[in-house]
Amino acid sequence: MAEKPKTVPARADVTPSGLYRNTRTTELLGDDPNFVYQTFSQDPESPAFIGKRLSQHEIGEPNGWKAMVGAWEVCHSQTDRDVRALDVRTDQGKQVDTVQRYGRQIRCRIPKAEFAKYAQVAQTNQKEREKQLFEPDQLRGNQASMTALVMNGDQDEASRTQALINAGHPIPGVARAST
Repeated sequence: MAEKPKTVPARADVTPSGLYRNTRTTELLGDDPNFVYQTFSQDPESPAFIGKRLSQHEIGEPNGWKAMVGAWEVCHSQTDRDVRALDVRTDQGKQVDTVQRYGRQIRCRIPKAEFAKYAQVAQTNQKEREKQLFEPDQLRGNQASMTALVMNGDQDEASRTQALINAGHPIPGVARAST
């Protein structure tokens, strides 16, 4: 009689510990999942300068494809988005700055549909560059063609010329022999 194969006892279910690996910052900040959030610099010398991003602007390369992108919206720290500020009082001081800042950077957001245009323009321009670089005509450019010919030293100029013509090398002023 054949022996019954041994089975491993059932594993005890793992109880959740409340620990997680990925940060939940977006939940804690109350970020809208339909938006992309980034920080931009206030320094005009920085490549991430916020300048033109606060209004509708054009993205792309000077000689490539371009797209119009909507304005980025500055994020504000609000405890409840449904709360409206009180009317201004005569004895009120300066209003509280609620802009979300990280040092000299300002946090902004843009709808995901608008943000997708950045990737689309970059991808289209990359494909265009690859197409221009690796086309067969572009690889060679305006280079001169060269034919290497190995001959004995005792052959005359006419036989060298005829050998070049036979190899398909164009020689100015000499008609190609038809076969």
